[in-house]
Amino acid sequence: TNTASGLASSGKEFAKDGREGAPKVVILITDGESNAGSDPVAAADDLKNNETTIFGVGVGSGADMEQITAIASSPASDYAVKLDDYEKLSGVVASLIAKTCVGVLTVDPSHGPKEGGTVVVVGGYGFTESGSNSAAACRFGNSTSELVSFVNSTTVVCKTTAGTAGESVSVSFAADGASFCSSSAVFEYDGGGGGCPTPDCDG
Repeated sequence: TNTASGLASSGKEFAKDGREGAPKVVILITDGESNAGSDPVAAADDLKNNETTIFGVGVGSGADMEQITAIASSPASDYAVKLDDYEKLSGVVASLIAKTCVGVLTVDPSHGPKEGGTVVVVGGYGFTESGSNSAAACRFGNSTSELVSFVNSTTVVCKTTAGTAGESVSVSFAADGASFCSSSAVFEYDGGGGGCPTPDCDG
């Protein structure tokens, strides 16, 4: 198997047809090892240096997990997976794909004054801190807001932007302040006045 060639081809596809701002992800699935072509680890490093996430899935006793782990992104506990057979492959691949994009599931409180400034706790998965956390941000509809604090991979605290009374907007998060993923979580703007300045006063 010439794994290096396959990884290099992935890089070419990203350069040719990749959408700007979309995450670049490779899922390597093998029941053996790379035994032809150039060094697959070097090819993987080229991809990872170009902001590509690599998942490695080894299937069966013949899978070279040492090589797969070296190819996959770090930490290995998140990006390298060992399976006994192919029966669970579809479920594992689905869970790996879910990790590649931030998902916002909840917003608490879910409403506040149209003037903005409501502090909300945003819950979901895949949240990460950027190298300089000042870049991280939430988005309410089409308006980007400041991040109050990063709690962990499932929780961040943000402050709402101004909106229109009665309007419901989607809420999303991006560690780099730019790569926002779609979200089903919604925040609704009240008519004004008072509002809910902290996450624990929603009624």
